[in-house]
Parts: sequence; C-alpha cells; structure tokens
Amino acid sequence: MRALVTVLALCAGPAQAQSTISDYTENVLTHVVLHELAHALIREFDLPVLTNEEVMADTFATAYIVQNMPDRSLAIITDRARAFEAEMDEETVFAEHPDDVWRAGQMICLAFGLNTETFETFARDSGMTGAEAAGCRNSASEIGRAWRRLLAPLKIPADARVTEFQRQIGEGPWKEAVLNGNLVDTLRPIFVSFDWHSLITLQFDNCDTGATWFRNGRTILICDDLVARFEAQNR
Repeated sequence: MRALVTVLALCAGPAQAQSTISDYTENVLTHVVLHELAHALIREFDLPVLTNEEVMADTFATAYIVQNMPDRSLAIITDRARAFEAEMDEETVFAEHPDDVWRAGQMICLAFGLNTETFETFARDSGMTGAEAAGCRNSASEIGRAWRRLLAPLKIPADARVTEFQRQIGEGPWKEAVLNGNLVDTLRPIFVSFDWHSLITLQFDNCDTGATWFRNGRTILICDDLVARFEAQNR
C-alpha cells in the first residue's frame, strides 16, 4: 500500500463553535504543519541530521513553501513572521528551539535567498542590510539544493495510485471552521506526494500542547489551542 494518510480533525471540546478560520491562521498553520512534516520525513526515511533538528525542520518548511507554493509564499512567510513576533519566545542558549526572533530572521533570510524578487521588499522592511542580503542569497541556494536532493528519492512515482486519504472530523469548537477552510485541502497533496512505507496520520485535536510529531504512532498532532492562539493574534 502506497501513501496512506489519515486526517483526524478537532474532536470534542468547549461549547462555542467557530465557523471560519482567518487566512492568517491558515497561513501560519501551513508553515507549522510543514515543520512537523519535516520531523516525520527525517525519522521515517532516516534522513541525516547534521544540525539542530528544529532548525532543519524550519528550513524544510520555508524552502518547500517558497519553491512549491509561489502564489501564497509571500503571504505565508509574512504571517509566520508576524506570529513569531507576536509570541517572542526567548529561549536559553542550550534550548532545543532557538528563540523566535532568530527563527523569524532565518526564515526571512532563506525565503529572500530562494526568491529575491518576491521577498526583496519584505526583507528590506524587516531590516535586512545589503551585506546580510548577499549572505542570505549564498546560503539559501545551498539549503534549497540540499533539500531537493534529499527529497527526490522519497517522492511517490507519478503513475502510482495513492490508495486512500481518510478524513475524520470530530465534534469540537473548530470543526466547522476546518471544514469551511482550505487548510486540509492544501496539506493533502503535500503529504501524499511522498512514498511513505507506513500509515502517517495528521491529527487535529482538542488539546493544548501545540504541534508535535509522535514517532511511535506516526502521527502529527496539531492542537486547536494553536488555532485559537493564532486567531487571537490576528484580531
């Protein structure tokens, strides 16, 4: 059986139902889910980890968006930078995750380096200097090429049939909003483009632990506290 991806969305939760999710939240969640997808790809296909895995996952998410979603890349990267700015988590020097200011800067650097024309104004408005811009162009080409080469053997053949994509929607406060939005439809073709050797589950649930990749269950869990948090930021 080829790529088999299950989507479980937002099980039981508090009473007040929401009918829509903002473009901002969908954009930020797209980057968040692709970050977790990088962890799944690294672990399921035993990709080499030659630096901090969280940094590596950020570069995958950003590079994938810039290289494969040209019509939305500027909006997604801009909104993810806004989310980092809103949260401003300050980590210690030994923390697994770098602090949010650094993550935002590296994301903008990579996006600019991969597509200077699209991101030039955003990078300049974000404070990037001319010398920094030159460095970003040099490093981005290496990172983008590295991800292309790593991922090429993992893609499902064009003539292979994806056997199933199952979406299960539970009863929760964001159920209708997820059904009405574009997030799941955006993510599905990305997941099924890889030739997974076992079931991968993308699970949206009523919980408060953010976003996580669970190797044991081969599950990416996205808690709806993220949806609520990003919606609050957008307001």
